[in-house]
Amino acid sequence: MDSQHNTSSNALAPFESYDFAGDATFQAGLKSILAGVADPADHPAATDKARRFYYARLTAAAAASAPAPAPAPASPEPTAAATEPAYPASFAEIVRLVSEGKPVPGVREIPDKLNDAAPTPATLAPRRKPWET
Repeated sequence: MDSQHNTSSNALAPFESYDFAGDATFQAGLKSILAGVADPADHPAATDKARRFYYARLTAAAAASAPAPAPAPASPEPTAAATEPAYPASFAEIVRLVSEGKPVPGVREIPDKLNDAAPTPATLAPRRKPWET
C-alpha cells in the first residue's frame, strides 16, 4: 500500500513543485476565472481546478513539442499464420457467410430498389423569390 502511495506522490511531485504563483500567464488566467466565481467560498476549488487544467495543458504542449521516438526496426517476413488477423469464432463465421454469399442470421434483407408508391403532393406554398416580395 505504501509503495502505491509513494508512486502516486512521485508522479505528482512535478505538479506540486510547479511555481504557479510565479507564472504570469497562469495568474492572469486565474484572475479572470475568479472574477466569474460569485461565491468567495468557491475560490479554492476553482483555483485547484484551474491549476490542474493549466498544468495538463502545459505538459501536453511540452510533450507535443518533444521529438518523436525512432521507429522500431522492421521485423523479418511474417509467416502466413501471422498475416491472417485473429478474429473471434463468431466473426470468422460471419466473414465466411458473407464471402459465400449466404444470408447472415439476425440481419434484415433490404431490397435494392426505390419506393414504388407515388410521391405525396406538396403541402407548403413555394418560397417567394426575392423580387416577388
